[in-house]
Amino acid sequence: MTNSTPQVFSFSEPQGKIYNVNYSTLDFGQAPFQGMLGQVDIGEKSHSHNHFEVEVFFFISGKGVVYADGKEIEVRQGLSVRVPPFINHVIENTSGSEPLKFVSFYWSQALSDLPAPTPHTAHRTLIFSAPPTPNGDIHLGHLSGPYLAADVYKRYLQQRGLSALHITGRDDHQTYVAKKASLEQRSPEHVANDYFNKIRKTLDKSGVYIDYLVEPNQNGDYAKFIKNIFTQLYEKGYIIAKTEMATFSAVDNLYLHEAYITGNCPHCQHSSDGNACEECGRPNACVDLLQAYEKYNKQAPVLKPIKRLYFRLSQFSGQLQEYIKSTPMSAHALALSQTMLAEGLPDICVSHINDRGIAVPLTDFEDQTIYVWFELGLAYLWGAIQANQYDQFDLEAVHQFYNNANNRVTHFYGFDNTYYHTLLFPAVYFALDIKPLHTHVINELLDLNGSKFSTSRGHAIWVNDLLNAVSTDYMRWFLCEIRPEGMRTNLELSHFAKTINQLFSGNLHNWTSLLTNMMNNQFNSIVPEPGAWTAEHQKFLRFILSCRENVLQHYSAETYSLRAVVHALKNIVETAHDFTNSQTYLNNNINVYNYMRTAIALSLFALKLFALLAKPIIPGIANQLLQSIGITEDTLLTDNTFIAPGIKFNKKALPSFQPINERDLLNLIRAAI
Repeated sequence: MTNSTPQVFSFSEPQGKIYNVNYSTLDFGQAPFQGMLGQVDIGEKSHSHNHFEVEVFFFISGKGVVYADGKEIEVRQGLSVRVPPFINHVIENTSGSEPLKFVSFYWSQALSDLPAPTPHTAHRTLIFSAPPTPNGDIHLGHLSGPYLAADVYKRYLQQRGLSALHITGRDDHQTYVAKKASLEQRSPEHVANDYFNKIRKTLDKSGVYIDYLVEPNQNGDYAKFIKNIFTQLYEKGYIIAKTEMATFSAVDNLYLHEAYITGNCPHCQHSSDGNACEECGRPNACVDLLQAYEKYNKQAPVLKPIKRLYFRLSQFSGQLQEYIKSTPMSAHALALSQTMLAEGLPDICVSHINDRGIAVPLTDFEDQTIYVWFELGLAYLWGAIQANQYDQFDLEAVHQFYNNANNRVTHFYGFDNTYYHTLLFPAVYFALDIKPLHTHVINELLDLNGSKFSTSRGHAIWVNDLLNAVSTDYMRWFLCEIRPEGMRTNLELSHFAKTINQLFSGNLHNWTSLLTNMMNNQFNSIVPEPGAWTAEHQKFLRFILSCRENVLQHYSAETYSLRAVVHALKNIVETAHDFTNSQTYLNNNINVYNYMRTAIALSLFALKLFALLAKPIIPGIANQLLQSIGITEDTLLTDNTFIAPGIKFNKKALPSFQPINERDLLNLIRAAI
């Protein structure tokens, strides 16, 4: 906008507040930047935020501190600070006697100039997947969530030469285990052991290997560790006793929570069990469930006062605000976390009357156990001690790992577990002077033929049943392709057969067969050295290298997307097949022999990149492809070399790429259901 009339802006007449900063906009006409006059009042600071633009602050009065990218920069009149795009920053007024005033200039950078995600170089990464509840084997909905994704991420890091360990646990103390035991007329211990053994075998069969397993017990070092930390939190005043109303059975006076009571969520009105809503992810207190009734006898509960223990989550609102803004997570998780913060965090009941779990180690609460989800937050700390093989089992060992900036923790879990991981557990860690090192990779629900997987309704496909019909690699690929990342997605077996056959027995088979024939006819199956290059060759090389960068970006925890990875890998196969096919015109023509050498070398290089990049997802097929081009040892994802000339192309090592018969697949699954 141009304006021939001079304009004057005053701090005394701000246009409003943005990020807790008084501001007035400045109009610079056709200049390639924008600006504003800003003021941070005495005793105030801006809200932590970041944005797309580069921003330069020029301070004209007062004094303060700019916090950005982990740095603290003292500012006063005459100093300026430049903040790059997407860097969280805060401006604090520290003078105590006058406002901190500045002029802000900001402008957008070209997309090509924006910083790429920083490559993950942590000395050690612990990858936690939320522990499964051992009240049944796992179906495809379970596997498509945290477990397969965590395994792929671990394999990716290890291929980059980094230390990575996958840790999960047994969620034995869930009321859902006791409920299942009652239905099957077995002891909870028997049920938990039986089903977890099945779960572990199913994960192994799926290629999901657990490095460390947190096994909860009611005695021993684990229980001692949990009790010690619980006691410390109580002694510090972060856990307090309160007498509140609770729900009891009208029939036998049984204390009702979690699996024993259901109703409608007070926040979203969807059906919800006690303590947490699977639909909206928000906690409830059981007494606030709408139309609540006991699961067993369908009777409305009776309300009675009871003295229980509560964690003071509300005390950590400020720290959690900063944590949420600086921690990568999905839009759905961010919205839930910010909404709960904005509405005021509730104190969370962390003790319940229960005959399973770890006994509360405090006088007057001998009949109560520690809330299983509160226990889980501490179990993650125990897992870190296990994985690092520390000698001591205490907070000092935990601090040794978590307060080391060279370490990383990445959590994989479903959206229904969000508030625990983004608010409750970080608050507990803040209370223990532990710096949360979390990155959150969160999945939504996977539906089956348009509706939610349900064990009770028999609306499920069990992993073991599918693996009786298809290979592990085929299953892993398809679940990555339809992984419910930002939204719920739907699984249809007809789509399974179509997409697998199109890629593997279709494009990938056709490409490798074409490449094999060209190698046989022109080079006696000996890998050639690149020769002369055409513009088409250069274009193809740039394409596959750009695909690699795209894949590596989406393997990063901060921007993790297996759907995007699979999409890029499919592009490599489809484009490489077309490229190789177009180069057949160079066959058996002495005049273009040197160009043919380059075409073959490029196609083999593309095959190598595809296999390396796909290996975290389909390790079996990828290893066979690599063996066909003479690679039998672990090779880093960033390997940028052509296949060594003179290697014998081993077509016998290539996968067979058997197609899936859709009718046989459907019949097998129907029989299993």
